[in-house]
Parts: sequence; C-alpha cells; structure tokens
Amino acid sequence: GCLATTVNISTKVKDAAGNSLASAYTSSFTTEDLPIPTNFTAISVAEFAYPWAIQLNWDAVPGMPRYNIGWGKVVSGARDFRSSTNPTTNSHKVRGLDNSTTYCFRVRSFYDGSPTKVSDFAYDNATTGS
Repeated sequence: GCLATTVNISTKVKDAAGNSLASAYTSSFTTEDLPIPTNFTAISVAEFAYPWAIQLNWDAVPGMPRYNIGWGKVVSGARDFRSSTNPTTNSHKVRGLDNSTTYCFRVRSFYDGSPTKVSDFAYDNATTGS
C-alpha cells in the first residue's frame, strides 16, 4: 500500500541581535511497496538453435513497466546469481545454458522512474536436460 508522509524541518538560525528567525520547510511524499511477482516458474526447454533454455513466466504486476531478472548456477546448494536483464513483459527465455545443470532464477517488480523502486524477489530453480 501507500504511505503518505509529511516531513517538517526547522532551523535554529538567529540574526545578529540574537532573535530567532522563523524558518520551516514542509515536504510531502508517497512511498509504495511494489508487489512481488507471483506464480513464478522456471521450466527447462530444448531448442533447435540452442542446446538448452529455461522459460521463465510469472503473473504480470498491474501498472509495472519493467521487471528485473537474475540467474546463475546453483553451486554446492547455494545460489550464485551472475547475470541479469530487465524485460518489459512477464516472461523471458534464458538461452545457451549447460546440459544437466541446475540454475537459479529470481524476478522482481522494477520501476526505474525517479526514485527507482523495486519489490522483493520471487525465486525458482530449474535443471536443464542432458
């Protein structure tokens, strides 16, 4: 949801005679928690031009212009994210992956306006065929 916040800042500035000068600055801004993409799946697919690919799909987040995806190999049970991209749709195919390898994937809502806003990540793993 949204949270409207008002910030009041005042200074303790005095003139040469020691009189306090009135000063105040008021600013209002809105912060948002962006929704985490739901139903995130990573599915191994064989392709003619590339040995193996992983098809990523998730439910679109209404009004979200872009997403941030990260991926890498699962090494000794740990996720090792090394690559990323920012698609504008709610699906993406990662191509040219190694055979019989488990990869980790993550996706989050991403708004690259001013200021930049991001959601938490959704995660999934998939193993390519042999």
